[in-house]
Amino acid sequence: MARHGYRLGGVVFLSVGGILGGMDWFYPFAIYLIAFICLILQKISIPQITIIPKTSHDLNVNKTNTKKTSIVCIIVLCSLVSMILFFTAFVGLPLLLPEMFKFSESQTGYFMAFISLVAVICASQMPKFVFKIGTEPTIGTGFLFFMIGLLLFYVASNVPLLFCGAISMGIGFGMTVPLLNHWMVQSSSSEERGKNLGYYSMGIFGGQFLSSFFTELFTHIQYAFLTSAIIGAITSIFIFAINYQKRSMK
Repeated sequence: MARHGYRLGGVVFLSVGGILGGMDWFYPFAIYLIAFICLILQKISIPQITIIPKTSHDLNVNKTNTKKTSIVCIIVLCSLVSMILFFTAFVGLPLLLPEMFKFSESQTGYFMAFISLVAVICASQMPKFVFKIGTEPTIGTGFLFFMIGLLLFYVASNVPLLFCGAISMGIGFGMTVPLLNHWMVQSSSSEERGKNLGYYSMGIFGGQFLSSFFTELFTHIQYAFLTSAIIGAITSIFIFAINYQKRSMK
């Protein structure tokens, strides 16, 4: 539920941000004032955390989980790439939509909120895909949808193609980011879970940060979409190869 709430918050805030952006360029920054409300709620609602002492069982599990370092690295890498791909679209669309399709600030906000709405819906159905085809194939399929969405943004000449791209990007997010989080939790012992989730967060927010620099490498934002689509395809092949090797070993 928390992961769905995160993306649903994106639907609300992107829509509100678009409306505020239409009023003046600096009004969207007022959204950050909501952090003060969150601070009050945190003080009221979250109890003090009691540190649980280590047990011999946890230490034994920790030794076993040292063998899973490669899985943790793969998850962090996929988290980083997924956020670069997703936020390349989020950085690029506010440039592309007004220039080529004459979207207003509010229309741009609604369009980006639509991507987040699709992500929420897909994330709610994602466990069904995992049950049927497995974790790695679901993530690999998610990167394929990232590729399709970015390619559609690259070639888009009309609004219907834009919305097809938006649906693909939302599906890509819903099939990767929440599942990568769950995969990290599953792959971590209780002793290592906090540290590994910290690495996961580094990948997530690092990808968001790097996406801004990534888009600056190109003279036109559509070239960033094309390059990101290629990266999405390579990542998808990499994940499917890992799944194939895993099945072969069994």
